[in-house]
Amino acid sequence: MAVFERSFSNGREMLNTAHINDVNAHPLLYAPAGYKTMQTTDNQQGYWAKIGTVTIQNQFKHFEAKISFMSGAGTSLASRGEWFIKIIQNLPLGQAPVIKSRLSKNSFIGVDHVKAVMVENSTTQTKFELYVKILKVFDEIYFNPYHCVFDKTSMFVRWWKLIDAQPLLQTLPAGTTTDATHDGTFAHSYATANQSISANTFEKVLFPTIENDYNTEMSNSSFVAQGDGIFHFNSVVKLLTATSGMNKSLVLYINGAFKRYLDYSDKVILKGDAIVKLKMYDFVEVYLKSNDEAVTVEGLKDYTYLSVRQI
Repeated sequence: MAVFERSFSNGREMLNTAHINDVNAHPLLYAPAGYKTMQTTDNQQGYWAKIGTVTIQNQFKHFEAKISFMSGAGTSLASRGEWFIKIIQNLPLGQAPVIKSRLSKNSFIGVDHVKAVMVENSTTQTKFELYVKILKVFDEIYFNPYHCVFDKTSMFVRWWKLIDAQPLLQTLPAGTTTDATHDGTFAHSYATANQSISANTFEKVLFPTIENDYNTEMSNSSFVAQGDGIFHFNSVVKLLTATSGMNKSLVLYINGAFKRYLDYSDKVILKGDAIVKLKMYDFVEVYLKSNDEAVTVEGLKDYTYLSVRQI
């Protein structure tokens, strides 16, 4: 095993490979450069760069790290943010581990651009490879693994830097792939069945099918905030039949009470958005009122839905 010397810059100890693998790495250690992926060519946009390998060779082992990254092609900032990843092998080897993969709220990279691929899950070892997608032509990504925590007994962690990086991949290797989620809210649910709405009464619109819910905040067609914040709501509701000239109201309810109009018109498609400040556990729902006639909400994925994101 290589021996690493301590080095300093401006009186501060620098973060090097010895510290990267140190379970007690100090958060104030200075990292002047870190690691860098290979650079894409003019035809390698969207290729995958392997940045790390985690190998677990015993039960009751775990790995966790925060990886900061930023792209480095000219003025491009296509790939920047922080990736938090945790792997726990509580079950015997050969059985699936628990893996948590999240992007920080302010990351300027999509959740489908960082992947953890379990390439081996045998009775001798569990092996993960960590990948980042390079989004721009001639781009490369600088990255630093901070607070990398793992038991050096029966575990091995390697970070792939430019000098020994493997070639960029057009497709990910075979294995079980784990997508990341955002720390911030993003939820989207939609209707799949028609819903009858009585005349002259506010009734809750149902969006029972959940397509995305990064923070597990959608339940029973209600959004329940899991933290204080400012949220953007967008909803569209399509009516199967409606008489022209009969106005309908699409509104936002918070904690069971009227909050804000999203739309008020005689059209068969009602839509609107609103930005509201919520406290933890505030719940938000969409209600519809049709003046003078009963209507039917059409259960179509692309026409009747509710989307929420934190801003």
